[in-house]
Amino acid sequence: MFIVVVTMVRAFQALAKKDWKLPEFISPHVVIGLALLILVFVQPILGWLAFIMGKCNKPKKWRKHTETHTKIGKAHRYIGYFVLFLGIMATSSGLDNY
Repeated sequence: MFIVVVTMVRAFQALAKKDWKLPEFISPHVVIGLALLILVFVQPILGWLAFIMGKCNKPKKWRKHTETHTKIGKAHRYIGYFVLFLGIMATSSGLDNY
């Protein structure tokens, strides 16, 4: 959660610096940063869903209780890797902006 808060604070600071307007030239830094901002919210939500579904679902004879929360957990993990990659790309593409 700390990373989500820090990301939001830095995004609001960047937007406030630009008077809450997107730049005229949409650079890769802006596009990657926006995608990263969205994924930083989605990733912990998926993690909490997988955790809660794993704890709340009781095994039943007629179905596998691990299927759904395992799929959500995998999505959480892969989005996490993608967020790390996008963070590196957004940082390196924004070096010349600031």
